[in-house]
Formats: sequence, structure tokens, C-alpha cells
Amino acid sequence: MNKTGNNPTRSQVAQYVEENFGSSNELVNWTLPDWTENPLILKRIHETKYREWARALNDVWKELARKINPEVAKHPDRHSLIYVNNGFIVPGGRFKEFYYWDSYWVIEGLLLSDMYQTARGMIDNFLYMVKKYGFIPNGGRIYYLMRSQPPLIHLMVSRYLEYAKDYDYLRAIIPTLEKEFAFWQTEKMIEVKKDGRTYKMGHYVVNSPRPRPESYRSVVLTLSLRQNFIH
Repeated sequence: MNKTGNNPTRSQVAQYVEENFGSSNELVNWTLPDWTENPLILKRIHETKYREWARALNDVWKELARKINPEVAKHPDRHSLIYVNNGFIVPGGRFKEFYYWDSYWVIEGLLLSDMYQTARGMIDNFLYMVKKYGFIPNGGRIYYLMRSQPPLIHLMVSRYLEYAKDYDYLRAIIPTLEKEFAFWQTEKMIEVKKDGRTYKMGHYVVNSPRPRPESYRSVVLTLSLRQNFIH
């Protein structure tokens, strides 16, 4: 930065990144163990065009299935990704790792597709994070450890039980579910007074004065435009 007077060109930045940062291989494609070409739900769809659309949608699971490279576990200091044992489904697009509340909707779809093993694996990943951090962060990166998303782990488990009827599993994980619930009750709850009554409400405030790491550039740019507009 000193050499460029704090104003490097795009090519200079690209050269710096090329020389100092290796290519990322944190995530690898994963073969789903319980994917089936003809999930039972297809039999309930009588219109041919909609049934074929659902069949094509079922194929997308294979395109979005990922697992974390074991090298991430061996060298966690080299990665921002939080290592979890089980494979998972990513949202897609620019979202290349797993996220908390996105995964609830993913699990809903997996259960409809008869993929109970994959759904439980994703739930187990989140329960591992509760055991390690005391709560489930926004997503699977260490820079999300200061914030969370709507606490849907209990609904994930509830939906899984409706399909799998695995009540021994529920008995085993209740202490971990209680730990996540306690986090929200003690760390993320505020009181709101209205019409002489006091209500408790969960909120998502982050105790940081800085922009979100994953959106740093766009936030700084937005703030600069706002400041220019005001002045």
C-alpha cells in the first residue's frame, strides 16, 4: 500500500493476491448416500409437467452437495471455514458454505425427498457447533461467531422426528438443544415495554463497530456514497 500511495490498481491487487494467497480447496463435491431418483413424493404429483419439474428439482441436490476437505481440520489456522464432520447442502450462488436458517428450508426439502440420513447429518453439524461454541452462528465461517440467525434448530429436529420417528435420537440430543435455547434466553433477549406490559424479544444485534467481514467492501462503498450524498 505504501508503494502505491494507498491507491493500488486492480492489476496490482490481483498480483498481490496471486503471490500471497493459495487457491481454496476447502470444500469438495460430495456423493449423497441416500439420494434416490424417484422419491415417494413424485407419486403424489399427478400432473406430468409438475412431476417432471419436481424430478428435475430433486436432481439439484447432487449439484449442491458438499463436504469439507479434511485438510481444514488439520490446519484450521489456514482457513476461515469451521470444520464439521458431515456433508451438507449449500444454498448455491455466492453462498458456498452452510448457513443456519437456510438449512432449515434445505432440511424440509431433504425430508420430502426421503433423504433422512443427509438431513440428520446436517442437524448433527449444528449440534456440534452448539457443543463447541455454545450456540449456532450465522454460518460456517469463524467471522460469523459474533452473530446468529433465527434459532431454528428445534424446528429442524421436530421436522426430522415427524419423518424418521427416531425418538432415541431426540433423547440423546435434548441437553444440546437446551444449551442453544439457554444461549438465546441469556445472551439475545431484550425487554420491550408496550401499553404498560413488558415483553421479551430475541434480537440479532452484533457487538461490533465494524462492517461485516464477508461484505466489507460493499458496506464501505455504501457508507462512502452516503457520506458524499450528505455532504
